[in-house]
Amino acid sequence: MEISSSSKTKHGSYYKADDLKYDGIIYLHLTEISSTKISAIVQIKLSTVKKIIKRFQKAGSPLSGKSSGRSKIVNKRTERHLVQIVCTDPFANYDQLRLALREIEIFVCRATVISSLRNLGFGSYIAAHKPALTERHKKT
Repeated sequence: MEISSSSKTKHGSYYKADDLKYDGIIYLHLTEISSTKISAIVQIKLSTVKKIIKRFQKAGSPLSGKSSGRSKIVNKRTERHLVQIVCTDPFANYDQLRLALREIEIFVCRATVISSLRNLGFGSYIAAHKPALTERHKKT
């Protein structure tokens, strides 16, 4: 079984569980291997293995259920629309992008547009400005 990427926290390193490991944990559980051995084989914390097994026994699936929170206002379709706008006009400012989204009845603030573009891998820049005071002004 392939080891997934590890993360460092102040509590030490651990391996995050992915969907493939969930299936492996359930398979090993159904073959009546103990949770401690499963934890060692899959290299996931024992408490996580126990929670995955408990979720499987309760819901019939090792994957977590649908979240109860609000869905994101910027979905995949909106992201594609943003990419299309940025590709046609790379120098469009955030307010122009926000107004373009408003035309398709997606009402978001400027900060949401900025974070969405950052998540899509787009950057931004601020035009250079001359300093207000020159060296000659500073001397007098």
